[in-house]
Amino acid sequence: MLHPKLAVAFARWCDIDFALWCDEQIEALISGGREWGRGAKP
Repeated sequence: MLHPKLAVAFARWCDIDFALWCDEQIEALISGGREWGRGAKP
């Protein structure tokens, strides 16, 4: 069983589109440039 703290890292490794989406969400949270959420996914 995968440890919950590794789930996102594993998912990012499995899917480059998800990894890029995560990077965009993190950048948005840090910069405050846009709202975070499910609707932000391309």
